[in-house]
Amino acid sequence: MQIISKHWTSKILKTPAKAVNAGLIKEYTKVDNYKGRADQINRIMEYITKENYLEMRKRVNELLLHDSIVGSTNFKRFIDFLEGEDVRWIENINNKLEM
Repeated sequence: MQIISKHWTSKILKTPAKAVNAGLIKEYTKVDNYKGRADQINRIMEYITKENYLEMRKRVNELLLHDSIVGSTNFKRFIDFLEGEDVRWIENINNKLEM
């Protein structure tokens, strides 16, 4: 939820609870009563653009990394892996999945 919201806002979510954050999701995506169903996720994805992805990245970079702090995330690390040139991390995952 925190990462989804970062596409449109810098607001720090205090909880990952869908019921608590449904209003925020509706505000930016028009998806009513968000519960994380596949159809709702697909509708939200229609609102993810290259432009707001870049804004999300900027906002995620501003978040703290320590997991004991409300609103922190380790997603920045994941983005760095996804966008990096070193693909060994995905090869390691694939190798473990093949075991």
